[in-house]
Order: sequence, then C-alpha cells, then structure tokens
Amino acid sequence: MFLPKHLLPITIVVGILALALSIFFPRYFAPLTATAQNAQSPTPLLRGTATPILRGTATPQVRSTPNATATATLRPIPSPSPTPAGEHYQIGQSVTSEQLPAIALTVRRATLTDTALILTLAFENRTDDAVRFSFITAVEQRRLQLLDGNDQSHPATAVDQSWAAIQPEDGFVAGGANVGVVTFARPLGPGPYQLVGIFDYPPVTFNLATATSAPPSSVVPTGTYPVDVTLFSNDEVLEPLRLSVDAVTVTADTLSFQVAIINTNYLSYGLQRGPTGMDATLLDAERRQSAPLTVSPSLASGITPVEGIPPGERHIGTITFARPTDLATAHFVFPRYSSLTLRFDSNGLQSSQLTAGENGAVPPTPTPQPDIARYHELTALLDQLASALLAGDRERFSQGLTLSLQPTVATAFGRLSQMPLATATFTF
Repeated sequence: MFLPKHLLPITIVVGILALALSIFFPRYFAPLTATAQNAQSPTPLLRGTATPILRGTATPQVRSTPNATATATLRPIPSPSPTPAGEHYQIGQSVTSEQLPAIALTVRRATLTDTALILTLAFENRTDDAVRFSFITAVEQRRLQLLDGNDQSHPATAVDQSWAAIQPEDGFVAGGANVGVVTFARPLGPGPYQLVGIFDYPPVTFNLATATSAPPSSVVPTGTYPVDVTLFSNDEVLEPLRLSVDAVTVTADTLSFQVAIINTNYLSYGLQRGPTGMDATLLDAERRQSAPLTVSPSLASGITPVEGIPPGERHIGTITFARPTDLATAHFVFPRYSSLTLRFDSNGLQSSQLTAGENGAVPPTPTPQPDIARYHELTALLDQLASALLAGDRERFSQGLTLSLQPTVATAFGRLSQMPLATATFTF
C-alpha cells in the first residue's frame, strides 16, 4: 500500500520519534510488548526456606516502609523473655575441675534486669586444708560465654577481676572462697542456660526457676560477747599450744577477737618461727576471705614470746578485722588449727562452736604426745587430791589409786585434814 505524497513526510517523522522513544525510554514500551505477546509478568522466587536467626543481642531494624506480608514472613522474631526483670534467683550449681579438684566452681545466684543477667560466682575450697597454687592462669573475659536454650551465645560484658584470678591473693584458707560477679547481656532465649569458658571446668547448667527475695539483714548490736571455744592443731609442733578464743567485740566498723595461746606442755614452750597474728583470716557469710586490720604487739611477731610460755600459762592478744557487711555468720580461721564459727542475730552472738568439716563432722581433738599425756594425767590426779582434801572427802581423795597406796594415802588424808587449810595445791 502506498501513502499519498503529502502524508509520507509525516509518517517518516512519527516513525523516527517512536524509534527514539523506544531506545531512551524502554520501560514504557516493555509492558506493551509483553502484553502484545500475551507473556506473563516474571515473579521473584524465594530461595530456600531458612528463617533468619537473631544472633547475640542485636535487634532487627524495621524498614521505614515495610511490606506487611514480607515483614511477617522474613523478620526475625525474638524468643519471649524467660522471666520477669528485676528478680533474684538462688542457683547453687557446682562443677569441679580435673586440674583443680579441691576447688569447686559454683553459680550461687542470678539477678535479672531489663538489660543484663548478673551471676554471682565463687571458686570454693571444699577441703579442710589451705590450698595455694604457685601459678594459675586467670579466667579470660573473651572466653566467657552464656548459652541460652536456643543455643544463642552471649559474651560477658563485665568481669570482677579479683574473681578472675581464681585464687585469692594469698591462696585459699580451709573453707575459703573467692567470690565475684560476671555480667552478661540479658539473654533472649529461655533456659536452661550454660556458663562456659572458665579454665578447664565443664559447663555449669542452671535455670532461673523460682525467684527469691534476700532475707532482711539483722542489725547486730555492738558490744563484747563471751566465746570460750578452744581451737587445736594436729601439727606436731603446734599441738602443745591451744588457741582459746575468749571473746569477740563488735563495733560499728570492726570485729575483734580476744585470744590466748595456752601451753599444755610440762615445760616452757615457744616457737622460734611460725605463724603470727596477721596469719589469721575472717570468712564472712559468703566465705569471702579478709586479713586482719591490726593485731596486738604480743602477736605481731609470733604467737609465743621469745622466751616461751610457761607450763599451763596463757599468752593473750587481740586480732581485729573489718566488720563484714553481712554478720549473720562469721568464721575465724587460723593456719593449721581448727576453725571457729560464730552466728549472730539482732540480739547479738547466738552461738560459737568449732566449724564442722566438709563431711559435716567436727574435727576430733588430737591425741597428745605420750609424755604430755602422762603429765596431764598426773596433774589431773593432783588437782583431784587437792579438791577432795579441801572438801573433806576421804573416798574421793583415794579414788583412782592402787590398793597398795590407799593405806598410805588414808594416813596422809587424816593428818592433812586436821590442818586448817584454805587452799591446797599439789605439784611435782
């Protein structure tokens, strides 16, 4: 078909314009072409079915103009909060280490806030002996992790460095502990939780089950309270010296123990070297260790004077500590001696007794050396004779003596009882 001559230039111009538009603005022509060819519009394919996992404590950002369907499908949804914030939990879960079998790692308590999970942890000496390591690797913060029930890992955000050293500065005393706090971001997943990355200890698994409130702390009145408990040593050198805790004085800031070293030997007894008053340790209710603030001059260089302690005599002194924040329970510990447990309440000192061992039993009194044992037996017999003589008790005066000695003793009793005696002492 041929166009009239007057329309041909117009047709050429329109064709050139259409060609230019299709080149520079193709998006306006592609749909027309697809429709003209009866082709379907392409649909984007969703690759895979994996759901994004919320790592750590990051919060997914909401787009400014999200598509409702896409957001519901692809946006990560955090796990519901396992427990309300601001609660305290008693845990009490412990594990032991192959390299440090005497020292248990315990998760004692947990505090959950809006943003953090704070764990109170303790390395505890579970033995009745002092433990000190010449070298030990500290806990590294970068290795500390908290795993929640969704296997999400949360690194520690703050670590008590004194706790991270594992052992206290001077090692563990018997029953002592190194207590500290480690903080993690609040976990998004539920329990059970696992604490990992501490030396060679296995993971500690725990739950936040029942919230507890801290018991109200009692206000212990100041004053001096009688104790009258004698500590003893199984050490061959220290065995003749008993450590008597006579009284404890409570002030607003200090706790002072009045002590006496008693020589149970039949000779004067002293130590050329050995423990001093500064070697004593006070354990608070958490079994945290603290050293004395001051000791009396009589105990500063040793627990006996240079010339020794005469037989049966007492060498007295005072050991003063800073008063613990929680004075419900306190333990007085002296190296190589049995320890003392004190319990206080709002009325003052309620009990004082030897500390039970890990098995719950009070350590037995050591058997004295044979010559010292005979000395004490003879001394007890002479004291019995003196007491019976003053009481006029002939039968008790001869009690415990062999039959061959009784006539002689009876004669002596008859003569002595005729004398006006106010006191009587027998010595050898």
